[in-house]
Amino acid sequence: MDVAAQLVLLGILSLFPGASFATSFHAPLPDLVGPIDFATGLPSAPTAFDFGQEFSEIESVSIEIEAHLVAAQYDFCGLLGNPQPCVHVINIRGVIIEIDREDGPDSGALVTPVSISADPGTVEVTGTGISAFTGLLEPIPFGWDILLDGQGSLTMSANSVVVPASAIIENFQQASGEILGARLVIEATAIPEPSTALLLMGGMALLSVTGSGARRSAAEPRKTRRDWSMVLIVLLVILPAPSFAVSFSAALPDLVGPIDFATGAAFPPTTFDVGQQFASIESVSIEIEAHLTAAEWEFCGLSIDPQPCVDQAALVGFLGVLDEEDRPFPGSIFAVVSVPTPPGSVEETGTWGAEFDNVGNPFGWEVLLDGQGTLTLFPDQILFSPLAIIQNFQPASGEVLSARVIIEGTPVPEPSTALLLMAGMALLSGTRSHRTRLDEPWRDPTPGRASF
Repeated sequence: MDVAAQLVLLGILSLFPGASFATSFHAPLPDLVGPIDFATGLPSAPTAFDFGQEFSEIESVSIEIEAHLVAAQYDFCGLLGNPQPCVHVINIRGVIIEIDREDGPDSGALVTPVSISADPGTVEVTGTGISAFTGLLEPIPFGWDILLDGQGSLTMSANSVVVPASAIIENFQQASGEILGARLVIEATAIPEPSTALLLMGGMALLSVTGSGARRSAAEPRKTRRDWSMVLIVLLVILPAPSFAVSFSAALPDLVGPIDFATGAAFPPTTFDVGQQFASIESVSIEIEAHLTAAEWEFCGLSIDPQPCVDQAALVGFLGVLDEEDRPFPGSIFAVVSVPTPPGSVEETGTWGAEFDNVGNPFGWEVLLDGQGTLTLFPDQILFSPLAIIQNFQPASGEVLSARVIIEGTPVPEPSTALLLMAGMALLSGTRSHRTRLDEPWRDPTPGRASF
């Protein structure tokens, strides 16, 4: 093979990372062992962890917790203004784990709930719960950079029972439990990477071939064009076609109107059609323009620890759920549209949006490749512990002024298909013309001469 062509191939190999050798690493969390504070739900003191290993990349982070849990129990008797016959509820609760971020608290991106599976009606259970950090509350745009040194800290808080302020709750018994053991698990590629050695060996082997190719090149000059054709073929094979994701949107006029924050009743399901089919979808989001008035109340502590009442207020957002056709777990694709509340603000008009989270859906975006779908919009709710002392609660109110769904995807047919086809045809044409001349060595380009 031509020396220059071999060097180009070596350069191409150097541009691509070696094979991934992700391995599981574990860090015990002994400081989490002990009783769970379900009564107040306050977070634990930060717990440090150290894997004793640095990483070049991290594929996933999860937590395993062994615990003994006793269910919360209460009678749910409907909502204020709409009482219902009481229903006894038995609810096994878990914990919430948050990995501390260096760039500020309350990010929501590194939070995961951990629960232990139990049959309906179970009052007490001992077992192990496993949960992965997936960015369900907020995407993780920075990846896992903060854990590449293998060190960090996290906090644990009880996932206590919360109910709307308008709920009628009787005979409430708080959950209880104890953490028996815990550990953090990282699937990652350690430093130094095992693939480094393989890449080096591959490079040496290629250089060896290059040397032999160089010795032969003097005797076989006509193979040069064929070598460069092979380089082009390799490029077309290993380089993916460029992505041409485009935004398409569809208005959601059925969502325009007053918002029922008082009961939390959903808007009627609304269908949409962006008028385009897709080969692939990168993201789906919802955008809502609304006029909102904040919920207001007085918080007077907990029944086990009364405090002087404090006025509080909060603007409330929305929860959007994409309905999935023929799926066993509907409701797994959702978007939380939060409304940041400036200090002291009790009324806002603006536009807010959020991306639908599809991390936990094994079917990807197949259900929307035809550009059509159905979604349901719920008003979000202010939730309190049943132990909270709440006075003079006034629910939020508001009106949706406009709404739309936005799909970022590659339309059908893909624009890159035509480009790839043209490049392939050009390459085949060039290769054929070179092979024709190479396969007829008796032809000399000089008119009137023949060479043997």
